[in-house]
Amino acid sequence: MATYLIDPTHSEIAFSVKHLMITHIRGFFAQFEGTLDSKQADFTDASIRVVIDANSLYTNHPERDAHLKSEDFFAAAAFPVIEFQSTTFIKINATHYLLNGFLKIRDIQEPVQLKTHFRGKGLDDNGDVKYGFELDGQISRKEFGLFWSQLTAAGNGLIGDDVNLHMNIQLLRN
Repeated sequence: MATYLIDPTHSEIAFSVKHLMITHIRGFFAQFEGTLDSKQADFTDASIRVVIDANSLYTNHPERDAHLKSEDFFAAAAFPVIEFQSTTFIKINATHYLLNGFLKIRDIQEPVQLKTHFRGKGLDDNGDVKYGFELDGQISRKEFGLFWSQLTAAGNGLIGDDVNLHMNIQLLRN
């Protein structure tokens, strides 16, 4: 069994959600860690676990960040950790997979599926082999208890329900 660690310096966990239903606002989590355990060279038997610090959320707007960390959304004081645990990693072809698992936000766990693109492997400056993956998916924020909503003067929702997930992950064998 080989264990691979997420290299947080060269990885990114991001999300975006519609604002005023006309543009997307993007956010990131600055602190996270994760492992991939696999016996297979193509990772088809992979078990993946990721832990994200909810308080590390950053949208480049301090007031919005504070609101997203509040009880209206992530309730980061009470639920400081967001977790993902894989159930299957299905190989579609040499570079594409479907990653299925459970995402837990605010102690609410829901199934998610992430389209995964294997970007290849390369050597870093230390001669270590790194593996690159790009992952995309979408969740409904309301399924995780993030119900806060506000209507604009025109009667439209201020923020959308669908949250787009996007991750660029580099793994290093432990």
